[in-house]
Amino acid sequence: MAAGGNIRGPEGGAALPGGWEGFWRAATSRRTLTGLGLALLAGLLIGTGLLAYRLYAARQELKAQALLGEALTEAESVTEALRGGKPEDLNQEAAQKVLGALQKVREEYPRSQAAGFALLQVGHLQYRLGRYAEAARTYEAYLREYPRGPFVFWAAMGQGYSLEGQGEWERAARVYEAAAERHAGTPLAAEALMGVGRCYEALTRVREAQAIYTEVVKKYPETVWGSLAERRLAFLEAS
Repeated sequence: MAAGGNIRGPEGGAALPGGWEGFWRAATSRRTLTGLGLALLAGLLIGTGLLAYRLYAARQELKAQALLGEALTEAESVTEALRGGKPEDLNQEAAQKVLGALQKVREEYPRSQAAGFALLQVGHLQYRLGRYAEAARTYEAYLREYPRGPFVFWAAMGQGYSLEGQGEWERAARVYEAAAERHAGTPLAAEALMGVGRCYEALTRVREAQAIYTEVVKKYPETVWGSLAERRLAFLEAS
């Protein structure tokens, strides 16, 4: 038979080009079919596993959000009391209960999105309670655990305010500077820069504070921070 001519298939069916004979035998061999079947089965199992994990993760997130909602509902009464009085006048047992409820979200659902938000709320409440050192550590923990999280700016600002509350002006200024650099070109950077200027004022580094405020006025003239910076500049010049 000439090379490339037609041959009969192994089942006596239609003739095949000679070049496809090897392919036909391989494709119809038991070993090849078994291998293909296993590959398809493995792909199916992986796909099913991924779907099951996503469904599980979604259910866990819903549970975490529900638990977070309960904690935030409890927190409302505490924050409302803080609006009308001083932290020392607050029922500390009630405040601790709320903090525990928020921590529970993190403990039971550590990989959920709700866990990160709960951690941020712990820091906010600690700050409102005047527990500045604890709040600073909590905000720092958020920045460490969620470096790309949706609330990194607010965590940085919270850490800065908490450090200010302890009179740690140098450290607070560095935190604000990092936040301003991270969000350069946005109104968020303007808010962070105002924190830098405020710390410089506290350190009696007036010229540096003026330079910061001038930068805010030039870069963010149409923002509330630009207006505030103008007022701080006027105050410092008159002092």
